[in-house]
Amino acid sequence: MIVADRWLVGSSLIGVLEEHGSLKQTLPAHTNFWDAPEKAVPMDACGLRRSDIYSYGLAVWKVMSNGSNPFQSHFGDLPPRAIVSKFESSPKKQLKVDYVLSIKQNGDTILHLAVQTLQNRPKSDLDLEKTRRVLEATVRQDPTSRASSFEEIVNIWCSSDAQIMPL
Repeated sequence: MIVADRWLVGSSLIGVLEEHGSLKQTLPAHTNFWDAPEKAVPMDACGLRRSDIYSYGLAVWKVMSNGSNPFQSHFGDLPPRAIVSKFESSPKKQLKVDYVLSIKQNGDTILHLAVQTLQNRPKSDLDLEKTRRVLEATVRQDPTSRASSFEEIVNIWCSSDAQIMPL
């Protein structure tokens, strides 16, 4: 992900929009665990942005998991690198990729798991309420239910009274 002037953020948008303008495109490359559920559907610029917003929410979830893979608890004792790099190498591991993809398509299950991670964190100086609001604005299965810009997310982090989205 790249951050530039005035909170312009992007990753999947880079190159695609420059090459194709407003045409609908699928993501040029993707990773099963960190992509939005709609990754294979052709998207316009707004859709690509909302896909990036979902991925940002997953990155926040990983940070709130103390850097460990937040999907790890669903996969038993596999080493973290196996989850990312070796899933396609065996049918057993492919089933785990399929499982992650299926829960991403199952309503806001990922959001609920991410919020549960916050509830299980020990007390700290982190603002868990703001973090929950960011997760609620990013990790939604329906792209139209997500924040439409990174500016909205920055406003949540910077404000004291962000609007809470219902679960």
